[in-house]
Amino acid sequence: MFVTTADPVLEPPIITVNTVLSLLAIDYPIHKLACYVSDDGCSPLTFYFLVEASKFAKLWLPFCNKYNVHIRIYGLMTNASFMLNVDRDMFVNNPQVVHKAMCLLLGSKKDNDQCGFDQYPQVFYDGPADQEVILQEVSHDVLI
Repeated sequence: MFVTTADPVLEPPIITVNTVLSLLAIDYPIHKLACYVSDDGCSPLTFYFLVEASKFAKLWLPFCNKYNVHIRIYGLMTNASFMLNVDRDMFVNNPQVVHKAMCLLLGSKKDNDQCGFDQYPQVFYDGPADQEVILQEVSHDVLI
């Protein structure tokens, strides 16, 4: 999974951190899960936020696992066959999102040869008001 960000002023680091933490909470085997952040702005502030989030996750996630809260963090980086790429303001609201995407990508052999990319409807909260309404209406009409 890749999270992209560029400008800590226009894209506050806390949003990037929240996106990373939401991705780490998806329902997927922990030994196959990796999350990378691409910060095109090379922001020390974003880096600091991610370091602090990493420290927080190391303390918080064992507690969550003990009480079945289902928040996860990767243990080892892997060479995965598939990749999930999200922008810094795309939060994961459905922990089954990876399983649903994999069903499309790993369907039948015939479908697998023709499907190499799967994109979910997006709802942005930091765009123009008209854009938000259009995207929300479209996303409610699309069945995944």
